[in-house]
Amino acid sequence: DSSPLNAAARFLSFVYTAWVEPAPFSSPRSKLWQWLSKGPLRSKLIQFFDENTDFSKSLVSFRANVKFEHEGESLKTLVDELKHELDVRSIYVWHALSGYWSGVSPCSEEMAAFESEWSFPQPTSDLLMVEPAVAWDAASFHGVGAVKPEKLDDFYNGMHSYLEKSGIDGVKVDAQSGMGPFGAGFGIGAPAYVSRAVHAMENSVRSHLSRSASGAAECINCMCHSTENLFSYYDTAVVRAGDDFYPRDVASHAAHITTVAYNSVFIGELGAVDWDMFQSSHPSAALHAAARAVGGGAIYVSDKPGEHDFNLLRQLVLPDGRTFRARHAGRPTLDCLFEDVSNDGETALKIWNAHAHTGVIGGFNVQGSKWSRQLRRFVSMPDPRMVELTLSPRDIAEPRFQGQSHSDDHPDDHGNVPTDAPTKEYAIYDFREKSVSALLAADGTLTAAPLGGSEWNLFFVAPVHVAADGGAKWAALGLLDMMNGGGAVLELDNAQPQHARVVATGAGNFGFYASCEPDFVKVNGDIEPFDYDAFTGLLSVLLHSSSEDELQINYNIEIGW
Repeated sequence: DSSPLNAAARFLSFVYTAWVEPAPFSSPRSKLWQWLSKGPLRSKLIQFFDENTDFSKSLVSFRANVKFEHEGESLKTLVDELKHELDVRSIYVWHALSGYWSGVSPCSEEMAAFESEWSFPQPTSDLLMVEPAVAWDAASFHGVGAVKPEKLDDFYNGMHSYLEKSGIDGVKVDAQSGMGPFGAGFGIGAPAYVSRAVHAMENSVRSHLSRSASGAAECINCMCHSTENLFSYYDTAVVRAGDDFYPRDVASHAAHITTVAYNSVFIGELGAVDWDMFQSSHPSAALHAAARAVGGGAIYVSDKPGEHDFNLLRQLVLPDGRTFRARHAGRPTLDCLFEDVSNDGETALKIWNAHAHTGVIGGFNVQGSKWSRQLRRFVSMPDPRMVELTLSPRDIAEPRFQGQSHSDDHPDDHGNVPTDAPTKEYAIYDFREKSVSALLAADGTLTAAPLGGSEWNLFFVAPVHVAADGGAKWAALGLLDMMNGGGAVLELDNAQPQHARVVATGAGNFGFYASCEPDFVKVNGDIEPFDYDAFTGLLSVLLHSSSEDELQINYNIEIGW
């Protein structure tokens, strides 16, 4: 549209992006824009927020809107159809901790019992230094509807009881760090108000949306990194550890990996880290998938119907929907913890994690992709340099990968604590090359292929065992074609001479390191064909299921020399 009005709007948008957005809050440019936004441009900005965003909208009812409830149908009708006709196992809904972006409307008759009041946020000077735009966002014009502290329990119980009756299983509670300004004017202070809201929300979720025998609350906490949120969780454990997945922002994807990995050093001590969803058909999907495989969180995608990369999804998820979830929050390895992996032009980001009997190291080139505090947007280099990638078993911060005894290690998936002798060697499986790259001592190093911009690789690290008669050496690697395939190893037995036994789960190509070719490989008592590469020592056997009813069976694998 080339009308003068739209031309003026485009020009104003350009001026804001190029001239105002990069300016510090105390700068003349920022002060001029504050004056314009509260004066000559006020009505136009209010109109913009009302017509183009949801940030000026507040909650007027617990009931679903007309998109879900019309002509005799309801939210429950939709949920029942999804579960019974499409076999969807669980359904979560989104809501802000405040109810909606601008809270709960004081003008709504249905919401009157919660005595919400209009409040105009007063951002702190520190927040304005980091994000000046909060001085002229939707809340600064419209205010926010804050529920009276004494009514917070009633508010969340009202919301979640409606969702429970509609068949909803859980909630994703967003915008939590933005809750502080809602506490202004109640006389208890913003941190106390946020803490009270978090506890009321958790109590309600536990009462209405808890399915497990332990009574765990079905809740994902999102955008919640203020300490008044993080230190208030009693009943919910899942915590988003980074910013959103932005499909259209090319510069954001490598920066997303960096942010979540480093945030997990802290967040991982407080809750179960959540990496956010991604899209399997996106150009950066493999980068996100590899990060989630080593990240230790749940894996979920936000694909449009019909736009799926099933080849990629099969590398993360078993046919029955299970995933091999590593047991820690994926954290940077010690040697890159204090390096500038986004900006120094030479350091690879390495993330470590572990399963019951294997470890995993992810290598990522995230150079040149970062959040610019000056421009207040993600930026990236057009041609980031290749980075060298070296790794060692000791990158995995567990005693068994330091050449120490396993006796002080964590229990496996069945509650058993490994008591093997200290491991002297480790087999390294290169996921991208599909080969055993090296046998290393705990302090040994492997120089892998260098990584170009936004490239990645994964390495399974498996302790090497010696058959009971002192003969063949072997290590169980896991499912070779899955990014998180080391989690397929459930149990190990090295007691019989000239034999090794492994209990595995999940169908697919299962791999071992073996120092010499075995005489046979049995799966569930039957001799099966196998492939053996004498040069690398990679031994593989196909674990297959004959029907959908057998998807979750375990496999007893026996190797004999």
